[in-house]
Amino acid sequence: MSSIMMGGRKMKEMNERSQDGVNQQQTRLAAGESKNSGTGLTHPAPRHSSFKGLAIGAAGLLLIGVLGFLPVNYLKNQAQQIVNDTLPGLSYAGEANASMAKAFNRTLLLVLTDNAKRRDQLQKEIDSLTQVTSERLDAYKKQIYTREDQALFDKVMERRAKYLAIRDRATALVESNRRQEGIAVYEAELLPVYDQYNEAVDNLLGYNTREGASRGQTIMTVCTVTEFAVAGIAILLFVFGFLFGLFK
Repeated sequence: MSSIMMGGRKMKEMNERSQDGVNQQQTRLAAGESKNSGTGLTHPAPRHSSFKGLAIGAAGLLLIGVLGFLPVNYLKNQAQQIVNDTLPGLSYAGEANASMAKAFNRTLLLVLTDNAKRRDQLQKEIDSLTQVTSERLDAYKKQIYTREDQALFDKVMERRAKYLAIRDRATALVESNRRQEGIAVYEAELLPVYDQYNEAVDNLLGYNTREGASRGQTIMTVCTVTEFAVAGIAILLFVFGFLFGLFK
C-alpha cells in the first residue's frame, strides 16, 4: 500500500516538473515574440540600409557622369576655337607675311634696275603679291573674335596703308626716270616703315601662336584633372561599398 502511494507521488512530481518545463518554454517564446513585435527592427532595418546604400551609389554614379560630361563639353569648345580661330589665324597671317616679304624684295629690285622691261615684270609681280596679301588679311579679319586680336589687326592695316603709299611713291619716281630719288625714298622712308609693318604682322603671328599653346595646355590640364577626379570618386564608391557591406 505504501509503495503504491510512493509511486503515485513520484508520478505527480514528474507531471508537475514536465508542466513547469512546458510553461517556461512557452514563456520564453512569448517573450521573444513580444520583443520582436515591439521593436519592429528585425526585417525593416536591412531593407532601409539597402535603400540608403543604393541611393548613395546612384548619386556617386551621377556625379561621375556629370564630371565626364562637363569637361568634354568644355574641351569641345576649346577644340572648336583652335580649329576655327587659332589655326586659320596662323595660316592667314603667315601667308600674308610671306607675300609681303616677297613684294618688298621685288620692290628693291625694281628700284635698282635700269631695264624698263624688267621693271614692268617686277611691277606685275609686286601687284600680284600685294593682292595675295590683301586676300589673306581680309580672310583673317573674318575670324577675329577678341579685342586684343582686333587691335593687333588694326595696327597691321594702319602700317600697311602707310607702307603702300610710300612704296607707290618710290616706284613712281623710278618709272619717271628719277631713279636716284626713288632709291633715296626707299632707303630713308620705305625701309623703316616696312620694318614697322613687318613687326605688326609678327605680333599677329605671335598672338595666334600663344593662343594655340594656351588652349592646348588648357585641354591637357582639364583632361588630367578629370581623369584623377573620376578615378578618386570611383575609389571612394568602392571603399564605401566595402565598408557598408562589412558593418551593416
